[in-house]
Amino acid sequence: MNKHRTKTDSTILDYQSRVATLSKRCGLEANDENYFKKLVEQLLIEKEQISTSTWRKKKAALVWYLEKNNIQDLADSLLAITSEGTLKKPHRTSACKKKHLTKREEDTIRQELESLHDAGDFWGLQLLPITELILTTGLRPIEMKAAKLYINQQELNSEIQDHLEHYSGNYPTLKIRNAKNTNGRSFGEFRYVDLSEVSQRNILAIRLALLHVNKARTTENDSVSFEDYYEVLRKAFSRLVNRLFSDKHKKISLYTYRHQCIANLKSAKTPLSHIAAIVGHGNDLTASEHYGKGRFGRGGAGLVKANPIDVGKVKLLFDKKVNKNLQPTQN
Repeated sequence: MNKHRTKTDSTILDYQSRVATLSKRCGLEANDENYFKKLVEQLLIEKEQISTSTWRKKKAALVWYLEKNNIQDLADSLLAITSEGTLKKPHRTSACKKKHLTKREEDTIRQELESLHDAGDFWGLQLLPITELILTTGLRPIEMKAAKLYINQQELNSEIQDHLEHYSGNYPTLKIRNAKNTNGRSFGEFRYVDLSEVSQRNILAIRLALLHVNKARTTENDSVSFEDYYEVLRKAFSRLVNRLFSDKHKKISLYTYRHQCIANLKSAKTPLSHIAAIVGHGNDLTASEHYGKGRFGRGGAGLVKANPIDVGKVKLLFDKKVNKNLQPTQN
């Protein structure tokens, strides 16, 4: 009887992704005689740095992979290892940050920023369009500095040769340099986000946000690097959030808006491969494992769409990783 017959396709993909990550970290090829043992050792090394829930998921994935390759003795040994020693309460900084915005939180912050904007407050003028930019497009805040808006095909064609090889969506479109590409966690240097169904109000917000970011000035009107500008911007937003929600255990950050964008896309039943293409992930499982849940989303009209060419790159990269790291070595 096949033990794996009851596993759904999504579960198997999840297991493959987790084992592929372990394989990359252990630094051995699948044909090495110590490969399977090293996978287990790598998981045990990580045990003290991960939560009980994550341990159970990674353990289940590795047990499945070992059994799939007929390494039953090692699989049985791993099954016998309990969760004792895992982090009961993760202490990583990310664990203290919110991964979704309630409707009340989103509206409260927007209303406060609108009031500050109308009053001419320096950071209110900038944070209002910047939060809308991240919430709409899901870009990483650090990616704002190299993002560029193209209203029509002529604008894109005037700057990018053979643009049809890179973008096949509608307009306007936002070109974003993938921040995680250098370490292999994305599918290419750039990605494009289709804004054709985004409201004109949000298009204007995106345009204003990019103007502020490109100027990168302080309250003294001094020109600074983007990194220095973003650090001050982040602190200004943190002060505002602390003032509005002083009782919150988990803090809302600018990155929370990226999480909420992904939750909104999930809520609208956007395929994971399309979400990966929109937000610059290297495979279509990252959003499902680490980002906002669909139940917290407010999907509907006006959401961004993926560039079909980028979707193809996501699928190609994921298939390549799986084929490289998960080739069975025993019958």
